[in-house]
Amino acid sequence: YEPVTQSAASTIIAARPVLKWPAPMEGAANLMAMSAHQGFGCDLLHHILERACAETKQFPALRLCVPATAQQLLAPDFENRIETTFIRHGADPACIEFQLHASQISTLSKRQCSDIMQRLAARGLQFSLTGFGEGHCDISLLAQSPFKRLVLHESLTSRISHDVTAQQIIQGISAIARAHGIKLCAEGVNSHNDAKLLRLTGISEFSGSHAGMAATSHELKRRLTDHQTERAASA
Repeated sequence: YEPVTQSAASTIIAARPVLKWPAPMEGAANLMAMSAHQGFGCDLLHHILERACAETKQFPALRLCVPATAQQLLAPDFENRIETTFIRHGADPACIEFQLHASQISTLSKRQCSDIMQRLAARGLQFSLTGFGEGHCDISLLAQSPFKRLVLHESLTSRISHDVTAQQIIQGISAIARAHGIKLCAEGVNSHNDAKLLRLTGISEFSGSHAGMAATSHELKRRLTDHQTERAASA
């Protein structure tokens, strides 16, 4: 799991599953896209969701962010399988966030996909749009779909300290997000200075080495326990 921290207090508030192969494999970096192309994308998504729902009991205060694609949402049995998984594990849908990539805007804009997202959001499940700022994105989708967060791509956030244009773009995105009541998360944040500048633009959540490296569920639980102990000691 890759931790996501709240920018103001550096508290771990969410975690993103990171898939690992036992040995290097070509294309593993873009596993979700590859799995969709090969025809096992839905099975992979539900494998991740099964693990995440099982882990929610260990991390009741965390939001677990599950990568998904628009094509997976449109699968005929998607909603039924999602509901069955939550019931089987006794998991709270509000603890799960589906992360959809901005490159799929054209598919996500379709009425059927938007309706599915709205129905799942009504049950408490959350959605975020990742890869924002990497390429073209139709911002009108923000008013049509129940996104709780925009996740800014690291190709944009990594330039915050030395690129005035990047600073202006981030400030503009922040203003749009506030207008829609959407929170911002910055990925690929690797320095204290970048974190400080991003925080000034209104970004509330970070991931990257500044937030902490990816860890097993056991290690993540230990970090949370240590942090809670530190806070209690300083209170």
